[in-house]
Amino acid sequence: MVNKIEIEQKVAESLLQIKAIKLQP
Repeated sequence: MVNKIEIEQKVAESLLQIKAIKLQP
């Protein structure tokens, strides 16, 4: 099973990537 902490880290990274893409012109 995947640790809850690992899942939260992956989600946080995904959100940061989405924000970075939206900031790009």
